[in-house]
Amino acid sequence: MITVRKLLSFEFSKFGQFMKSLDEESLKMYFGMATSKDYIDSLMSKVNSNKLMHDFIIAEDEDLNIVGVLHLATITEDKMEIAIAVSPHRRKQGIADKMMTMALTICQNKNKNGIFMHCLSWNKPIVNLVTKYGLKVERDGTDADAYVKLPPAALDSYFKEMLLYNQNLFQRNLNFGTHFLRELSSY
Repeated sequence: MITVRKLLSFEFSKFGQFMKSLDEESLKMYFGMATSKDYIDSLMSKVNSNKLMHDFIIAEDEDLNIVGVLHLATITEDKMEIAIAVSPHRRKQGIADKMMTMALTICQNKNKNGIFMHCLSWNKPIVNLVTKYGLKVERDGTDADAYVKLPPAALDSYFKEMLLYNQNLFQRNLNFGTHFLRELSSY
């Protein structure tokens, strides 16, 4: 079962490693342009120089392999930008949806009321995802920008974040135990 969790700052390099593992088309869908490994290294250098401006949510499979990432970048005191990438072989399984649920809840609880996402207008799965979450899509040729204004943090949003965290922690521990037993039985 897929689990999602927020990376701790010392784990941020996992985002860069995942991005480098993606094929050229997936990188183009994420960055909106052709991208090199050097560009990803440059991005990670910027992230590491100001970790407080970034959050990462990852999706892990049953073997604890990263199969999706969501980057939250602070733009201003109350606005964040979201970018999502999912492994090509794991798409259409609700992974981006799970990460988006967690991301918007985290943003709401951080009082980031303005959420922005740049996407390619031909990337129908992302356009459908952002529309599902109430982001207003504005198209300009091959590019599209999506915006949403979140309500302020409230008791129910804090509870939702805690529930999401604990559900995923429980499932991740089950996945870890299953993975450990499989490894152990192979000896």
